[in-house]
Amino acid sequence: MPWTLLASMALGVWLMFTRLTLGTEGLLADADHLIGALALTVAVTATAEVARAIRFLNIPLGTALVITALVADATAVQTVADLAVGVVLVALSFPRGKIRRHYGDWSRFVV
Repeated sequence: MPWTLLASMALGVWLMFTRLTLGTEGLLADADHLIGALALTVAVTATAEVARAIRFLNIPLGTALVITALVADATAVQTVADLAVGVVLVALSFPRGKIRRHYGDWSRFVV
């Protein structure tokens, strides 16, 4: 399993706990919870080699997290944390990881 997907999973789980770790509330807490769950789902799905291209769905999720952090009413620590996680989530979406097997006609979808 690529380390980038493991890191994306960890970020997704952490986002779902920002209410407890950072004390986020309101719009930012809701966005963290939703985007965290979706990022985790995307990363887990992308662990399958034939579905590796699905990791690119974390790019709009990271972008949405950055935008939400900028428009939501939050403390500086919460805003910086969400900005950092959003940027890192986007950056982790580009490396595909090592492909070990070939799946016939499905291999053309492994990007």
